[in-house]
Amino acid sequence: MESITIKILSQTFIQNNTLRFRPLLVLLLSVAFLQGCQNANQSITVNDIERTYITSVANLEATSATISDPISESNKSPVDTVLLLHDYNSNGTSFFETTRISASIAKRPIRVIAPDALGAVFNDGSGLFTDADDVALLNALLDQYHDKDGKVVILGIGTGASMAIRFAQETKYSLHAVGLVAGYMFNKTPVDASPPANSIILYGNADPFAPLQAKQIALSETQMLSVPSVRKSVSDWSRWLSCSTSISGMVEGTLMQKSWIGCRRNSRFTEFTIRNFGHHWAMPNPAEQPNTNLYGPYLYRLNTTELMLNTFLGKVE
Repeated sequence: MESITIKILSQTFIQNNTLRFRPLLVLLLSVAFLQGCQNANQSITVNDIERTYITSVANLEATSATISDPISESNKSPVDTVLLLHDYNSNGTSFFETTRISASIAKRPIRVIAPDALGAVFNDGSGLFTDADDVALLNALLDQYHDKDGKVVILGIGTGASMAIRFAQETKYSLHAVGLVAGYMFNKTPVDASPPANSIILYGNADPFAPLQAKQIALSETQMLSVPSVRKSVSDWSRWLSCSTSISGMVEGTLMQKSWIGCRRNSRFTEFTIRNFGHHWAMPNPAEQPNTNLYGPYLYRLNTTELMLNTFLGKVE
């Protein structure tokens, strides 16, 4: 008899408190849903080759699209698309975690897509890998997911940044912004290419893979890569934008900023240099301990992800 009474009381408690705690339950389930889907690999076939990627979207009240489905026509608010392009010998999931962009997704109506290179590197124009059409891959992902009323932003590091440059040169899409960490412009820009409205190039002056002077980099015992000076990439980028000059200023400590002015179509271009900093996507608390022996010093705790998204899409409190 006592056990029956306890059972009845328990059921009554649950029924009486379900409505009370429903908002909290919905929130917890939404968070769990986001976390469960953002790391699930998905695939798309491009030129008869299966390619993998992860995608995640938040602000579920602002959009009726699910995490894994293409953007719905019934959305009330535009959803911006952010492409994340990883570095050499990495993958989309790892770069997703490095950028800690899930915190940004929670605050903004954005969809993040992080594709995997088919080999160790994207076909960025360097000649390291030419067996995949990665421009076609990124175009296909935007065809499938991008909200036509939203903006397109690309963030990349190293060879991923170089791929972002190539995509900006060749894509059919109008890009709102490109954020680059230590990228190279390997190909000449087509004369009819439309530059992005906003861009940032950030690099450390102690980056062994994005040197201030051109040099040969040993990728393996048998593979060498000729890399131009990162300053040349900055110069080439500013020429594409037809910027007239730059204005220097110190942001804080070892972070130096140059704002390029007079760019065509009122494009905004900002260059950041971090003194005594290597080849890293700078974050206040890195997801993994940086390999300073290979990639150089990590002495500055800039939040690169928020710096770029705040600049490109506006600051969110």
